[in-house]
Amino acid sequence: MSRLTNKNQILEGFNGYEIVKKLSDLEDIEEELGIDLVTLFKALKNGVYVKTKEGVSKHFTVHLMKWQQTSTYCFYYRPYSHIWLKDYGKTWALTKEELEND
Repeated sequence: MSRLTNKNQILEGFNGYEIVKKLSDLEDIEEELGIDLVTLFKALKNGVYVKTKEGVSKHFTVHLMKWQQTSTYCFYYRPYSHIWLKDYGKTWALTKEELEND
């Protein structure tokens, strides 16, 4: 995930400031969560594939949570497990193939 904006270079006087400011705010959220927001919303909507010792399985319902008063976010899914958002492509993915190619 790479930023398209630089918060220190946003000037209120130029045309399109509101668009750049909004994008910058969204990128701040992505950095805090450790994941691209489009990927996050796809996962919340469609579920995720999770790699475990037993293999790759699909979990259709995942919930976003902040882990124990830290700044780290994860998905919580049944049966009462969690996966870190920042581990996209390592322990979880949107498609089974992304995990099987590892």
